[in-house]
Amino acid sequence: MPLVLLVALVLAQLGILLFSHLILVQAARDRVREGVVTNDNGAIIEKVRNSAALLDQSKLKITISPASSHSRGIGDSLTVSVRYRVSTIFPGLDRILPTFFTIRSSTSMRMEKE
Repeated sequence: MPLVLLVALVLAQLGILLFSHLILVQAARDRVREGVVTNDNGAIIEKVRNSAALLDQSKLKITISPASSHSRGIGDSLTVSVRYRVSTIFPGLDRILPTFFTIRSSTSMRMEKE
């Protein structure tokens, strides 16, 4: 019985990791599209945070490259990277799994507007 419970908890933790990863991928992909059209860093960050509203915002790190919207021209590459730390949520799992996992997603597109 304890083995079945352990397997169920590990599968639940993996489900949480997969869910978080899918949200990050979608947030980065959609918001880099926003960035290549508007060239507005503030809008990109706001939209990523809105897209990832189900995640703990204090653990979410957003990086835009190049950082300055003035240094991006038409045809230049814009990259939005999102990083999120997921903690092990079930007590006792930290004995067999890391205490936290870092999930990353990064998407690049060419600028359409200066």
